[in-house]
Amino acid sequence: MVIFHYECSFRGLPGDISNEDLCNEEYLEGKVIVEVNATFNAAYHLKNKADEEELKAFSENNVAYNIWPYWREYATSVAQRLKLPRFIVPLYKIQDKTSQILKNQTEKTN
Repeated sequence: MVIFHYECSFRGLPGDISNEDLCNEEYLEGKVIVEVNATFNAAYHLKNKADEEELKAFSENNVAYNIWPYWREYATSVAQRLKLPRFIVPLYKIQDKTSQILKNQTEKTN
């Protein structure tokens, strides 16, 4: 059995913060109204032994993809219990690493 730990979080911030300031952790430090953190454990039974490289490759999208529906429900439920404004955690989007690698190579040659 292999167990992966996946951490998720969201923060509640005042509505008057600019998009530019959202990227400034120092600015946000005193502005956070609420922060919710969660760690999910995903256990997988393997038929065959896997090496570190195979486990890393598996974990890069599969773990998040499998856990994401639970995170969405948890975040929504906690926000509702805290009486926060309603929000929806978006669906998980699988990262296409091949496309990203090709894009990066194209940008380097231009």
